[in-house]
Amino acid sequence: MAFLAKSLRRREVLAGLMGAAPVVAVAGYVLAAGMGASPISMILYNLYVFVLGVATAVSGVRRGRMGTVNAGMLVLAVLIIARFFDSDLPFLVRGLAFIAVGAGFLATNVVLLARKRKGVAP
Repeated sequence: MAFLAKSLRRREVLAGLMGAAPVVAVAGYVLAAGMGASPISMILYNLYVFVLGVATAVSGVRRGRMGTVNAGMLVLAVLIIARFFDSDLPFLVRGLAFIAVGAGFLATNVVLLARKRKGVAP
């Protein structure tokens, strides 16, 4: 909570999103406890994780940091993979999803490395 308050004072969006994790988790818990087995809390937290992953990847692209981009993409990949294991999709679709996630990592890293070699700012 202190991290959230500090990042809001400094107007750091990515740090604020990371600091909001306990707030979103508690809100999801309260929703689930109050409404029973409602999917609203699951949707809320999945949306939060998605926004966090995209914000992390975008922040890394803007700053030219491949590690940050990969961290954001890892968050998105984990969310996508978790949703695929959660559903009743055929094995072929799951395999194609793994390939697509890997291709996304590869394509992003190739583009960022090419920009870095050329000296072009993102």
